[in-house]
Amino acid sequence: MLGVTVNGEFHPVPPGGGAGGSGPMLVDWLRREARLTGVKVACNAGACGACTVMVTEDGRDGGPPTHRPVLACLTPLAMVDGCSITTVEGLAGDGGEMHPIQRAFSDNQASQCGFCTPGQVMSLYTLLAKKPDATAADIELALAGNLCRCTGYRTILNAAKRFASDAPSSAVECGGAAAAAPRDSGFTGADGWSVPRTLRELCDAKRLAPAAAIVAGGTALGLQRKIASLILLI
Repeated sequence: MLGVTVNGEFHPVPPGGGAGGSGPMLVDWLRREARLTGVKVACNAGACGACTVMVTEDGRDGGPPTHRPVLACLTPLAMVDGCSITTVEGLAGDGGEMHPIQRAFSDNQASQCGFCTPGQVMSLYTLLAKKPDATAADIELALAGNLCRCTGYRTILNAAKRFASDAPSSAVECGGAAAAAPRDSGFTGADGWSVPRTLRELCDAKRLAPAAAIVAGGTALGLQRKIASLILLI
């Protein structure tokens, strides 16, 4: 019989993954048997990072434990036998308060639909567990495998780089040079764009062009334009 410790609680795992026969993959067992649905299934092919969890193993020859991020959708349950697994649910404090990483993501508007956020949080959490003095470059590399289709990456990096050892000189803040740029509406006839920076400007732009699509990161825009005419942007 297998056994794994998840968020500090030991779980014996009978053959087949549990009473539901949820299959050999770690993501299936975590979601269906352990009921930890913060571990997301998006691509289910190891390409998006939404299912990232931290696996901790005892160090060799009495050394310190080792931490590594794993894609639960590609990891057979048997491969983590005897390991400790941390999911996004395990980061909350005793009173349910958010972990500082989660708080930074919230404070910096680094989540839009939120589906990819747990994987991003876990990638950063694992990096800092391995390397507390991680630099901004380390953080960018650690998050390179976590994809987001709606927020874009500026706010995600703003949040994550606050934990970098060189944060004061490398953190990228929104509203710097961009905020000083001219704020012409950009709408010209039937096409164009607007970049509002206040709620009032947003409302004015929407009144001017009710059919305009509101985009944030805009990383899905290319796909949308393949299936429909999408001309006016806010």
